[in-house]
Amino acid sequence: MRAERFRAQGSIWLRLVPNLWLSVVELPARRVIRPALKGSGVEWHGWHAFRRGLATNLYRLGVPDKTIQAILRHSNLSTTMNTYVKSVSADATAAMRALEELCKQHATTVPSREAAVM
Repeated sequence: MRAERFRAQGSIWLRLVPNLWLSVVELPARRVIRPALKGSGVEWHGWHAFRRGLATNLYRLGVPDKTIQAILRHSNLSTTMNTYVKSVSADATAAMRALEELCKQHATTVPSREAAVM
């Protein structure tokens, strides 16, 4: 059977066998990514999760926000930062430690209760 092709909703679809239509975008996942992950025990969660993980890891590596936006090809930076870049627990813990250190550096001595009453 020869592969059929059509375009719908901005995507190109291929029918490789009867009753199996695949988006051209899905083909690399089926042919390359999933087989590679299968041997490592990592589960494929789709393109959105892949892009979100990519954005989060780039952000944690210190890549500028606008560069991440360009890599993901978003027209709006807020889409990149609010939807794709996720804070992970290690980031939150590090942020709270940094805040604590900053507070310690700028804290004044708190007077005791007895001194406050006098």
